[in-house]
Amino acid sequence: MRTLRSLVFALFVLALVGFRSADASSPSTRTEQVANMRVATGSYVGNGIDNRAISAIGFQPDVVLVKGTNNEQAVIHTATMPDDLSKEIESGSNQTGAIKTLDADGFTLGTNVRVNKATPPNTYYWIAFQAAPGQMALGT
Repeated sequence: MRTLRSLVFALFVLALVGFRSADASSPSTRTEQVANMRVATGSYVGNGIDNRAISAIGFQPDVVLVKGTNNEQAVIHTATMPDDLSKEIESGSNQTGAIKTLDADGFTLGTNVRVNKATPPNTYYWIAFQAAPGQMALGT
């Protein structure tokens, strides 16, 4: 678990460094392809509105992680998990209303404070992966 936390922390640092936009109220996105695996990162400001779509990332993700600037834990949702179920990275506890679905060109959020709290203004950073044989696999 410590290795996973270190990896997640490193990925979020990369997202923070590479994607701080001058206008944090407008979502920003960047997509890269490493061999056959695709990775996109971005940020948005929470608005507390249910079923918020984060779209135009360039692919259907298999894994999405979100971490806000608030004191809440980061959450993860994978393609092998039921819709509307996410897990906290550190505690492993299940969360509903966080990352709800993985969509054809992004993902959909609920109103869980870990991903979409409106007040005070919270900026959230996300990273999405599309699996590729030999580079990233889902499941056990």
